[in-house]
Amino acid sequence: MKNNFLKELFANATPLTKLVFTLFVMFTSYLLVTFITILIIIPVYSFSIEEINILLKEDLLEADISMLRFFQISQSFGLFLIPAILLNYILFHAGEDYMSTGNFPSLLLMLMVLLTLIFSVPIINFLIDWNSSLKLPEWINFLEDKLQQMEIERNQLTERMTDNMQTSDYFFNLLIIAIIPAIGEEFLFRGILQRIFSQWIKNIHIAIGLAAIIFSAFHLQFYGFLPRLVLGVYFGYLFYWSKNIWLAVWAHFLNNAFAISLIYIAANGWFSESDILKGGTITSLLQVLLSIFITSLLVILTSKYFRNTNKGN
Repeated sequence: MKNNFLKELFANATPLTKLVFTLFVMFTSYLLVTFITILIIIPVYSFSIEEINILLKEDLLEADISMLRFFQISQSFGLFLIPAILLNYILFHAGEDYMSTGNFPSLLLMLMVLLTLIFSVPIINFLIDWNSSLKLPEWINFLEDKLQQMEIERNQLTERMTDNMQTSDYFFNLLIIAIIPAIGEEFLFRGILQRIFSQWIKNIHIAIGLAAIIFSAFHLQFYGFLPRLVLGVYFGYLFYWSKNIWLAVWAHFLNNAFAISLIYIAANGWFSESDILKGGTITSLLQVLLSIFITSLLVILTSKYFRNTNKGN
């Protein structure tokens, strides 16, 4: 009875109330999961509470790699996946339950998404190069310094997670960096936030854009903001067209898996790892234009596929 009351209370609430409640659930879930994670780590790694506190405040990157991976998993669950599952049940009526909408995407759709991401690589590389060259106004230099430091820390985390990657590490990193984040982040940003914004603003295109902006900003990487924003918009339209969260999850997984796979290939000496981590070699204008043309064509075909499918239902 209490659960039904809570659901009716928030499912009929205003979008602003839903948004505030979403932030509350995310914050609470993150704190609880982090607390449980620390309770597990203390006996497993024979750490005292003081040592854990110092590690978290000063330099988590120096932690044992297995501990670092455990923190990454707990963060994905605590901040994204658990809140998304709870919020989907509480904030929306039964007919709006995106998790039970449809089946997994068809092989044709999965292939179209794969091709779209492959052909969009020159666009993404161009955006990475352009974004990295952007400078903030002088009067907020302090913010730019902070953003640069955060960028360095995020890159150090990636390097720590993927350093000397063997085959077993590769599959473990796929789980931690590709599979779990793809599910958790899509469930939250597209499955929850995008739907809240669409209820609030009544314009799906703005809702997709807002969810993508928050999605990109949440990664705390200013110099990767634009390419991640573009990807977030693409994921948002996949969810909107298909009404199936798993297609967006598949696209998100592919994007992350590409990055991990390239680093793994670089570790085996096929390519320069430094080039890969920086987004590859400088992309020519012809490559970018061709990429825009083919990627746009694939996106249009995907959109038309769903319009034709919906007409037939």
